[in-house]
Amino acid sequence: MTSQSTDEYTPPWSVQNEQVQPSLSDELRAIDNSLGRDANKHDRATVLIRACIANGVKDGPQIVAVLSQLGFNSRHIGKLLQDQAGTNPDSAWWTKAPGGKYENLHEWGI
Repeated sequence: MTSQSTDEYTPPWSVQNEQVQPSLSDELRAIDNSLGRDANKHDRATVLIRACIANGVKDGPQIVAVLSQLGFNSRHIGKLLQDQAGTNPDSAWWTKAPGGKYENLHEWGI
């Protein structure tokens, strides 16, 4: 098996290395678990979308696919991506660039 490394230009989901995707999935699961039972699924999804974007998963279909693997409804994630996108940081969590990639409007951190 050949091992590929990531660099700042290679998103983690594009590398054919078992170490990369599981580490992102593990990180997202840990973030989700840290939110506790009091957080509703909508708020949890918002945080996890922001985590995906911060970790280089910036394409809408890729974000939907990653969070679907964690048990989230793909329609809900797609709708949330659309509804929470904008250019005003007071009313949006992320923006969608002309090329279709998402960027966080706020510094990432929990």
